[in-house]
Amino acid sequence: MSAHSAMAQPEPQDPTLRPSEVADRVGALAKLQSALAALGIRCVLARHHRLVLRSPAVSRCSSGQTDPRLHVLAADGPCTVITDGTAYRLDTGQVLQAADPAAAAALIVAGRHRAAASTGTTS
Repeated sequence: MSAHSAMAQPEPQDPTLRPSEVADRVGALAKLQSALAALGIRCVLARHHRLVLRSPAVSRCSSGQTDPRLHVLAADGPCTVITDGTAYRLDTGQVLQAADPAAAAALIVAGRHRAAASTGTTS
């Protein structure tokens, strides 16, 4: 590998979040969790902590909390949701506004029912 190609490599982005960012994201996911629970959908909110063992190769990365995730446990299959506080991002690729968790929950449930109907399964 040449020195030029080594310089062209982007710096790895540190996925850890500040405590205030984690709190905001957990709060937004908890609101969605409550809205989904009101519709009869079980969810589990999980925090993730990254542990980096120090070595010269990873000197710029740090240990700390990363994106929390909401695991939606529906009868027709699970999905995972993350947020940046402004939008909910589902592992299906769907993006929903976080400003109205009840509307986002309704769209998640409606979308899952449409997907189940198109594959011939029901919840």
